[in-house]
Amino acid sequence: MLDAFAYWKALQDWIENSYPGTFFPAWIYGGKKHGRSLRYKKSRVFCTFLPEYRLFSVVVVLGALKEINSRHGAKT
Repeated sequence: MLDAFAYWKALQDWIENSYPGTFFPAWIYGGKKHGRSLRYKKSRVFCTFLPEYRLFSVVVVLGALKEINSRHGAKT
């Protein structure tokens, strides 16, 4: 069974191998309440890694919703 760090590293390696030179990692600090996170972005955010004790979460940003909403007149 892999631990959280092994999954973290595997996902980092996958991003770097699948999108070489496209997305760049940057650590951001969200304040005392939210702590640090690792964000991959080019001109817009692709995903954010959120480390926690013995686990982590990944937020993947999907950009198609804005395009769909703008075509149907919805405000985003």
